[in-house]
Amino acid sequence: MRKRSANLDRRQPSRNPVMPGLWLVDSSGALRIDRDEIIYCYHNNDVTEIFYSGGRYTRAQISLNKIEQKLCKRKFYRCHRNYLVNVNIAGQGLAGDDTIKISGSGRIPVSRRRKGMLMDIIDSGSCDGGLPA
Repeated sequence: MRKRSANLDRRQPSRNPVMPGLWLVDSSGALRIDRDEIIYCYHNNDVTEIFYSGGRYTRAQISLNKIEQKLCKRKFYRCHRNYLVNVNIAGQGLAGDDTIKISGSGRIPVSRRRKGMLMDIIDSGSCDGGLPA
């Protein structure tokens, strides 16, 4: 029998580095989403729709809680039970009627309970708002 070379037991460095972004696995396969392009996420009837700049969107059967955990809390805020919004977009479009105006004619509702915290995050100028990363 031959002896195994000590070099064979060493782990080789990964040839496929992990690509940055949010990875979602659905029945159709894996999909990489660039976090910087996300405007907001909307959850309804066990399906979450992720809306991007330019009017594009993706549907995935994943809870909004799981997406919220995967996204940076410094950049995204849960403004309503069914909505997760990019804080930079929220700061640009916050209206007085408890909604956030987005490009086009769309509006995202902001719950009264969560509006104060959203205003504090926007007013602080930094998107961390004291939230952990």
